[in-house]
Amino acid sequence: MNIYKLNGEIVGLVPAGFLEENNAKSRGVLPKDYIRVDGVDPAGAWGVGVWGVEKGEFEMFFSFSEFVTILEGRVIITHEGESHNLGPGDSFFTPKGATVHWKVLEDLRKSYLTIS
Repeated sequence: MNIYKLNGEIVGLVPAGFLEENNAKSRGVLPKDYIRVDGVDPAGAWGVGVWGVEKGEFEMFFSFSEFVTILEGRVIITHEGESHNLGPGDSFFTPKGATVHWKVLEDLRKSYLTIS
């Protein structure tokens, strides 16, 4: 069992390079990102864990669906012209095929469930 607490200590995060791997775009340098994978379906249908990213700004196309809960930090996400300022305890769902702009105001940690 894995416990995800708001603003709690998160151990086991390692450098991810997820933004580069998923062709995220930035006007400057992509922020560094980190991950802790807590579970993956052997068939690749889902994954769960914690992902973190340093302060910065980027845009990413989602080739998967994702349900997220912000554990720490603040972010403004924009999808289809609608922006949301989110922080610890806030959750959101990103559908497969969406392009989302992220403005990370404070180093961010989120729990995630991805669905292929």
